[in-house]
Amino acid sequence: MYAPNMPISPRTAQLFMAKIERLCRIWPESRFYYGQLGSYVRRARDTNPPVIRIVLDGVDSDNEDEPQFGNPEQFPSIVVTEGHPSPETVRHLALRYNLRPEFLIGHLNPERVLNRSRTSYELPALPSRRENIMHVRLVSLWRSNENSYDHPSTTAGGARAQADEDCWRYQGTLFESYGPGGETRFRKVHLHNRRHFTVEQVVSFSIYLLDSGRPLNTKIRHPWNAARPESDPNSVQFPSQLYAVRYNEPEPEDPLLADSERAMHPDTMHPYHPLRDLRNSESQRRQFATSPFFGLASLLSAATASWNQVLNFIEEDVAGHHHDTPSSIATSTSTSRCSTSRDPELTAGEALAQIRFNLGLIQRFQGFIQQTSSPSSSSSSSSSSSSSSSVSNPSPNPSPEILDRYNSLTKDYEYLLTRCAALSKSCESASDSLQSSVSVLATQKSMRQNAQFNALSQIAYFFLPMSLVSSILGMNVREINPGSTPCLWHFVVGSAGGSLLLYLLWVFRETLEHLVMSCVRYLDKRQDR
Repeated sequence: MYAPNMPISPRTAQLFMAKIERLCRIWPESRFYYGQLGSYVRRARDTNPPVIRIVLDGVDSDNEDEPQFGNPEQFPSIVVTEGHPSPETVRHLALRYNLRPEFLIGHLNPERVLNRSRTSYELPALPSRRENIMHVRLVSLWRSNENSYDHPSTTAGGARAQADEDCWRYQGTLFESYGPGGETRFRKVHLHNRRHFTVEQVVSFSIYLLDSGRPLNTKIRHPWNAARPESDPNSVQFPSQLYAVRYNEPEPEDPLLADSERAMHPDTMHPYHPLRDLRNSESQRRQFATSPFFGLASLLSAATASWNQVLNFIEEDVAGHHHDTPSSIATSTSTSRCSTSRDPELTAGEALAQIRFNLGLIQRFQGFIQQTSSPSSSSSSSSSSSSSSSVSNPSPNPSPEILDRYNSLTKDYEYLLTRCAALSKSCESASDSLQSSVSVLATQKSMRQNAQFNALSQIAYFFLPMSLVSSILGMNVREINPGSTPCLWHFVVGSAGGSLLLYLLWVFRETLEHLVMSCVRYLDKRQDR
């Protein structure tokens, strides 16, 4: 993200780096933190950015009537950015607004370690320093016509592991091309089944309150405002709005990139721009000039709609497992026609794994929704007018439009949290039902295996006479075998006769059992007489 008509000369960039190095010498105990900032800024591109305009559905529009934030002499000076502060943005903020390096250090991304050989244990990016940055997660549900993971031998768990590996590989490409700015594009891909997946995206919205709204005192030569001797000491530069392009990446001059250049610009989804709706309404622009919350409300509204869509899909998938019985699971494993929300080839164990996957996904989404909605609830109960309250809470005297949006968002987020809790209970109920079905199927399988074992064990009865005859004929007893030696015919006749007798008894076992019971009842009757 860049500001228009603001070329950055190599000299000014070198002066800023020289200032950082000088501060490292003055405060050696903080050398690590200044080194972090220096290594971050060095990753910025050396080329001068072109004149950037707001990107609205791929169509550039001029910025003549953009909303302002009131008179800087009466209100705090505010800069609005979208996305994580990229190296270009950090350098531009420092060079244009003479920001203190300590301010920029406090807003570095705490989730990425920029220096592998760390000499300190923590980055100074505490939550109190980052209350002006609000991360909003959006999810989008996708359906693929041809799934690369659709293979007969590929299980759902294996397909998800492959999708996670592809996601990490693509994220590595983004980081190599854009540095930490690539983190704002997406975080994770959730593979629901063989055709449906959800892409999780992060959009950051930042409000910078520079020096509590006080203008820079250029008469005092502080380290942070003495780096630009060419500036007029009597002039005061106030922050203005930085117009955002696609998540920290510069807008290319030629949209038709060469193959070599396209490899450095991975294709990403077009981000939701919070100012897109404001361009079409004069009243909305006035509301945005009054409070930055109005621009964030559009982004939060889009996020709530995306969460609701994915929860609808998960609810349909979970509802399909509530009616799973052993017979229905057995029937679904023999069918080959796919439905819209669940894979019919799921076995009982895979269906249970699908429910647990949905439960983990709901709990993950619930945490993000609660994290996004918690600043709004905490700011509404606080009377302070800090920078965080300007993001997550309307102004002390909000207009009816802003108050209506705030109440609508509060209602929507409460509904989403309630729905996530209900879906979690539904997943637990479906999991218990599937556990019972799995137990029934395991019992039925064990009974079938026992029946097969009994059927096979009956074959051993036919070999008992053979072993008996061979044992008898193998005895060296004169009384049993006087004057003659048993031969093969004796063994065959004895074992075959015994086996035939056992076979006849086994075939007519029911008839013999009926005759024996009849005889027993007849004898009982005679005995009673």
